Amino acid sequence: MDRIEIIHTPPTASESFWDYSNRIYRKSGVTQCCLSLQDLYGLDVNLLLFACWHARSRGLFASTMLNHALAFSSAWSVHVVNPLRNARRWMKTQMQNDALPLEDTAFTAKFSNLREQIKGIELQCEKFQEHTLESLATAPELSLSLEMQIASAVYNLHCLLDDAANPRHIPHPLPLRDFLATLILNALDQDPDDPVILQAVSRELTAQARDLPADGHR
Repeated sequence: MDRIEIIHTPPTASESFWDYSNRIYRKSGVTQCCLSLQDLYGLDVNLLLFACWHARSRGLFASTMLNHALAFSSAWSVHVVNPLRNARRWMKTQMQNDALPLEDTAFTAKFSNLREQIKGIELQCEKFQEHTLESLATAPELSLSLEMQIASAVYNLHCLLDDAANPRHIPHPLPLRDFLATLILNALDQDPDDPVILQAVSRELTAQARDLPADGHR
């Protein structure tokens, strides 16, 4: 079995979770990957990125910290983020379908401006969630080998999958594996087309396959 030649990746000690998540999210393909994981599998994008940030700098999730992160994020999403997101999306649909109650330029402008304000508040709420998640990560920062970062990322993401849904109800398990691989490679600042690194990620996903069933069943 080939081993990864790269021993360490660039240090992340000075990079906050907020800065890290924005940098990774802007990478080619990551946005669509995260949104697919959100829409198809019910996963929280901020938690997905947090799992990878934690894997890079601190390794595996501790169970107590994970429970606090899941409890806070779940309540925050249900009562704050999701209502704002639903309102913003509904307003966008109204604008696209010409379903506004008044055919008036001034009204349309005010409607659009209000939607942008809601979008801004939603972003502030996302930032608050990420700052809270970072404050929960009290484990010391570590200098981890790339192999350990990959193993930690797979483990942390599987923890989120276990919380999100019963595996028997997760659709399209093979695309799920592809989504996770794409996210991990980008989140660890690796070249998605590097065959050695890709093999390492695939190998780790297979090693932890009990948490990622190939046929949709345990």
